[in-house]
Amino acid sequence: MNLPPYEFLKDKIKSQIEVHTHNNKIYRGSFENIDDLSNVHLNEAVEITDKNNDPIYLGTTLINGGNVSFFNIIE
Repeated sequence: MNLPPYEFLKDKIKSQIEVHTHNNKIYRGSFENIDDLSNVHLNEAVEITDKNNDPIYLGTTLINGGNVSFFNIIE
């Protein structure tokens, strides 16, 4: 069954995901919520940049939907 993108993501709440942003950062964590503007709430999040392979622990974080390039579901 094919779901619209927003509904597909809502179905993946509590999954581990990566959020890739326009400034080449990757945020990885437990997917808690997404709103109508594609703002993403992650728990136990870490930030990964191209320059640094060591993840930076962020804990609970909110990523602005305007900065999101794409999502990667980690299964």
